[in-house]
Amino acid sequence: MKIKKSILVFLVALALGVQSPTYTKAMNEEMRWFHQLSRALYERDGKKLNALVEPGVKIPEIRENSPIMGLSTLPSTHKDTVIMIGNFRDCMGDNQSDCGERIAFIWEVSVKNNKISKIKVISDVANPHMNELIVTKEYREKFNKEILVPMHFPFKMTHVNGKITGKKIFLQYQNKEIAGVMEIQAEPTFGEIILPKNNMYKPVELKKGYKGFIGETYKGCELIFLSDNMHYSVKLLGDHKKYNPSKKELIKVVNWMLYQKEPRGMYYEDNSDKKLKDADSFYRSLDKKEYTEFKNAKLNIREKTSFENVNNVLARADKYGEVRINNPDVHPKRQIYIFITVPQEGEKRIAVFDAETGEQI
Repeated sequence: MKIKKSILVFLVALALGVQSPTYTKAMNEEMRWFHQLSRALYERDGKKLNALVEPGVKIPEIRENSPIMGLSTLPSTHKDTVIMIGNFRDCMGDNQSDCGERIAFIWEVSVKNNKISKIKVISDVANPHMNELIVTKEYREKFNKEILVPMHFPFKMTHVNGKITGKKIFLQYQNKEIAGVMEIQAEPTFGEIILPKNNMYKPVELKKGYKGFIGETYKGCELIFLSDNMHYSVKLLGDHKKYNPSKKELIKVVNWMLYQKEPRGMYYEDNSDKKLKDADSFYRSLDKKEYTEFKNAKLNIREKTSFENVNNVLARADKYGEVRINNPDVHPKRQIYIFITVPQEGEKRIAVFDAETGEQI
């Protein structure tokens, strides 16, 4: 395949409610694979996708179920290669004017004889938590019921899936790297907690006067409780090698779910009276996957402060690009860690962590 030296930008608009994409520009025979790829991604058709690649080449996983709105390509410095950008389509309501788009992925795609010979993932911008939003929104619209969802996670989520069966809703959160799983099932109840048979479940006190029952399962533990006439079962599961679920962690997960019953701004409460470790100590304890400073960085900032000062700290790096953060769920006096690192070339990296829980805000 020959790619012209001039900048090529091919747009494929994938409108919702139709069975196939509509194309804004006619493409020549050399780009037939692009037509076919856009259609297969739109339809999420595994067979069509596999037919477009050479043996041994795998299409990267897209961890979000939002519809692919379109694809665009830009030239690459490598021969017979293009940079491909995919966009998700998000709709806030039934009105198509309420829909918007955001980047889903950026791939470097090499093509040989109209077959994809190599795919390199440059960026995976998919947000698997969107799958939670889609399913809970569907349940709310069907049954006029808000579903409690996790606000604290015992591990980083890589995959989220859910489904509705009758009046039951099922959500599953996974970290496939450590084989950690969190499952939530909820369904309407007449006010009675139903416990599994032949299992010893013990009463447990939860936040805000809630009560539940906690017990062990084959691969972990389960906590059952009632809220707003809904019967909830929350499980933490693992292989006990890479991830070992604990009842203490499960109780923490459920307590944070119950914080949704509080007014906005109460999820991260004032903890200014607590003595917490300094920013350098916290940085040394961080998983490198969550945040790490660039080598030979032009600027590194590590600071513990209150959330009301977060934008003052961010302003110290404005010469490298202005960023501001607002979050009504965080009390102004809540202690946080803020880290900023600026490489010699490229965009700066920013991370904000809650100083008490260690969770990224």
